[in-house]
Amino acid sequence: MQIGHLAFTTILLNHAAFEVARVGSMTSRPGAPNEPQMERILRQMLPQASIADIDVEPTFLDREVAERGQRADPMNYDIVVTLRYHMPLIFPIVNILFQDPEHPGTRELRATVRMPIERPLVDIVGF
Repeated sequence: MQIGHLAFTTILLNHAAFEVARVGSMTSRPGAPNEPQMERILRQMLPQASIADIDVEPTFLDREVAERGQRADPMNYDIVVTLRYHMPLIFPIVNILFQDPEHPGTRELRATVRMPIERPLVDIVGF
């Protein structure tokens, strides 16, 4: 039963990470993640979880945009969000096997999601 609870919580954490990354991809700019907005969304879904890391990584050069000179930065970026959650272990005896040595009675779960940062049409064609 503990493994089922662990699996359910892992799925829940991955879903929360996906939603936080989705909001971050729509509200962030390259080099400037919108951390307060992402934190607010996470608190609504999973209040005990925390954002462990947010990275903005370049992915590939958009050659068409670069050739046309339509945008100052033709590079595309991904936002990479890592969430951390200390899941309480609720079933006796088995929790001794699964617990973290640093946090007795809990198991640390991490979920990492990569999402492309949305670039508005204004950035692309310069309206």
